[in-house]
Amino acid sequence: MPIVQSVISSERIQHDRRRAVIEQHADHVGVVHVVHYLAEQDDNISARMTARVPQIEASLKEGEQQRNLGTIKEGEDRLSLQHGTRDELIAFVREDYSEAVSADAAAEGKWLETLSDRELRSAFGVVQEDVPSLRGRLQANGAAFDDVVAARGE
Repeated sequence: MPIVQSVISSERIQHDRRRAVIEQHADHVGVVHVVHYLAEQDDNISARMTARVPQIEASLKEGEQQRNLGTIKEGEDRLSLQHGTRDELIAFVREDYSEAVSADAAAEGKWLETLSDRELRSAFGVVQEDVPSLRGRLQANGAAFDDVVAARGE
């Protein structure tokens, strides 16, 4: 989700004429992301700040998706959707699931099985007639994950 405000909070000229710059980027939930750098004397720091916004937003979304994937692999359901949408998370998990093995595939399959038919059709590119068999395969992975969880600590 968006960065709602970006400001240059500090700009100090250094002995070599470069500028020490501090940018602050506030996201939609009020978290401020700070960036420090040295700019050359003729650098357009406002343009740099503006160009940095999409990079920060992409980084926040990627980090959130990675944390959510880790949560899913642990069998937990504490997902965050502050910086991305549910559909984006589903696509991210689906992509990882396509190459996952062992306990990861089982955990991701268990989570994917909880999706609605519409979400499964979209994520896997299947028609409604294929959803029951897909759901069955995902349920089998979910059962395998339950076995892995039950065996922890043995």
